[in-house]
Amino acid sequence: MRAAEAVELALRKASPEAEVTNLDVLTLMPPAFAKVYRDGYFDLVAKSPRAVGWLYEATDRPFHRLACKRALSARRPRN
Repeated sequence: MRAAEAVELALRKASPEAEVTNLDVLTLMPPAFAKVYRDGYFDLVAKSPRAVGWLYEATDRPFHRLACKRALSARRPRN
């Protein structure tokens, strides 16, 4: 939410005439799902911050970058 608010603010400053909408997608979900999702996240952060850190690090890297590099390297002509 904080990152989205920062992006929204930056867009409004960069282009005051632009229409900017910041939408929390959890408001589109059934209330029970949103509660379980939010509560589960905060419980996990409180009880196992290392697991959250590991999960963030494991999913933060673009998954295709290494595969693309390999594919491009394999097709590059050798001198």
